[in-house]
Amino acid sequence: MTCIVNASITCISSSLRLYVFGGFHQYTDAVNNDLYRLDVETMVWEKLIYTKGEPPSKRNDHSASLWGDDRIVIFGGSDERNQYCNDVHILNVRTLTWETPEVTGAIPIGRVKHSATIVDDRLYISGGCLDQEGVSQELLCLDLLTWEWDEPIDFVPRYTHTLFEFRNKLFAYGGYNEEMDRTEVIAYMDLETNQVTRVSVSDEIAPNVAAQQFSQVCGRHLVVVISQGLRYELQKFTGGIWTLDLECFQWTKHDDWKILGENHTWHYFSMERDGDQFYLIGDNNESDEYFKQVLTIDMREYGSFQEPHVAIGQELGRLLQDQMALADFRIICTGTDAQANAAPILCHKLILMARWPHFASMVQSGMLEAQTSTLTLPEPYETVKGFVEYLYTDSIEDMSTDTIADLLVMGSMYVMRRLVHLCSAALHQQIDIETVSRIYHRAGLSGQVGLRQRALKFMFRNYGPVSKTIGFRSLPKEALFDFWDSTPEGAVINIAV
Repeated sequence: MTCIVNASITCISSSLRLYVFGGFHQYTDAVNNDLYRLDVETMVWEKLIYTKGEPPSKRNDHSASLWGDDRIVIFGGSDERNQYCNDVHILNVRTLTWETPEVTGAIPIGRVKHSATIVDDRLYISGGCLDQEGVSQELLCLDLLTWEWDEPIDFVPRYTHTLFEFRNKLFAYGGYNEEMDRTEVIAYMDLETNQVTRVSVSDEIAPNVAAQQFSQVCGRHLVVVISQGLRYELQKFTGGIWTLDLECFQWTKHDDWKILGENHTWHYFSMERDGDQFYLIGDNNESDEYFKQVLTIDMREYGSFQEPHVAIGQELGRLLQDQMALADFRIICTGTDAQANAAPILCHKLILMARWPHFASMVQSGMLEAQTSTLTLPEPYETVKGFVEYLYTDSIEDMSTDTIADLLVMGSMYVMRRLVHLCSAALHQQIDIETVSRIYHRAGLSGQVGLRQRALKFMFRNYGPVSKTIGFRSLPKEALFDFWDSTPEGAVINIAV
């Protein structure tokens, strides 16, 4: 691991390990797909030769994003023939297993020097350089639960920048624009509306945009470190550590370049999103060992730290379980399940108004239900019970597949995008012989085309056992006609002898 350039480096703070993948040799230009791991506590590098599965091809200028606390998602880059890649690979760091998922949807073209981040099991790719088309201004999104690419959205033309999420907004910081100039404009997109905002922060103490910058988000701050770059860098800049308050866009400079170590060149950095430690990797100025030393910066010393986990869902869930004496509203279910005649579901009007827009409109309009504090719903008892639990906890965890499938329809009917996404993502993982028919039907009712197609393909491949299930034989006539209409013209049932 001497002078490897444009590799990816990923920090997993829970195990205090850094993972380096790919890159090319500074002097020979040889591209590799080697995988290395650094134990930060012992400062011992290890080349991971024995991995399972098929690794990605040799590449550099790709992205590597941490998914959860045990998987790294590799996307794009340039291979040893200088071809731009658009493939996706997953490394499970616990088992050291490579996987290459089969993706669908609006598959993007290859790119390099893009930026990536993962939010709620969705991989976002911003910008990058395209082979023949200059700098991309697209924002790409891959659902990591369904492996389906969304249609691209216009964002900002940018490459070699940092992409991160804060308060449900995606931020693009630093890097180069389409004119190949470093930019001081910070752009962000609202993930609910896709509206793009550009902010130019002019401040005398702001870091110099022309310098080599390392940046990552930590709590409510963007952390920026400027260090001395490669030895052949002609310009000299004032180095140090800065933070940008993302609430008010105000810069603060904390320490100058001396804190980064005199006579050192830092080639790489790594910091887990919202982690406490910022790692700079390099060596002294005269060395060709790009990974020999690691400088650890504790961001808590600068007032930057991860915000405590939001527990409001758990707390409201306890309110639903333990404080029914304070309930001031009831929901009666008239569905056909076994508990249709069960006692009404007791709940709190204020919670329903805050979480359910349809209910809030009903109360504000003075309808009879608001006056009597009673609402009758035609859905089955278990479905409504699950819906109320979601309103309180913002979670569908531990609910049955049937309930989640019904909640998908309710979420679509009441235009509750988050509920629809949670249900769709969960159902993609729960398709099997017994459940596929119900999932197929509910996906059609809720307009979830991708989920419906996946269920349909599963039913075609497993028609024999699926057709014998209660779920398939309970499909309404219109759903069966739709299934048969979707059957390919040349479909043949093969009978095993």
